[in-house]
Amino acid sequence: MYSIKLNFFHRTVVMLFVVLALFLGCATEEKVPESVLNTPEHHTLSGFKLIKKGYPNHAKREFALALQLNPDYFSAHRGMGMVYIMNGNFQLALDSMQSATDVATTRRDKAISYVGFMYLYTMQKDSGWLKKVEAEFSKEMLLIEDLPEAYYQMAIAYKQASRLTESEEAFKKVVTINKGLVPEATKELQELRK
Repeated sequence: MYSIKLNFFHRTVVMLFVVLALFLGCATEEKVPESVLNTPEHHTLSGFKLIKKGYPNHAKREFALALQLNPDYFSAHRGMGMVYIMNGNFQLALDSMQSATDVATTRRDKAISYVGFMYLYTMQKDSGWLKKVEAEFSKEMLLIEDLPEAYYQMAIAYKQASRLTESEEAFKKVVTINKGLVPEATKELQELRK
């Protein structure tokens, strides 16, 4: 009797393990390969998300990881420049933005690097800052005429310089282009009209 119960117990345990193994083996949890996560693109995207959330030091770590993987990765240099701007280290920001410009391989990347300089000069506000922003805007316009990021940054600069009519026109241009930053430009327009 005892051996029958023990035999039944062993069969039940074995059956449970088989069912469990089948269940776990058939699980369809999709896993992202580590090679997709440890790329300059992934680290840079994470860095920009962290900037948007207001964590520049965490973003700096992500951009540094991207640059370790690819020292010529344009977006990581630009992101690092933004981190330095947020931390008030304008010389390092200038160096990073220059590196972004130097490694830019497409017209769009080069144009975006000029927008980075526009942001830098707007935040730094040293002598003649608005003229520098306008000069970078002119360089950008030679590459891509309707880049919403350039008009948006120009509008912010005009707003900070209390040139509200020009600021409003630039925000309207962002909305007209309708290829990005429309909600942000619309919100800025509403604030200007108050």
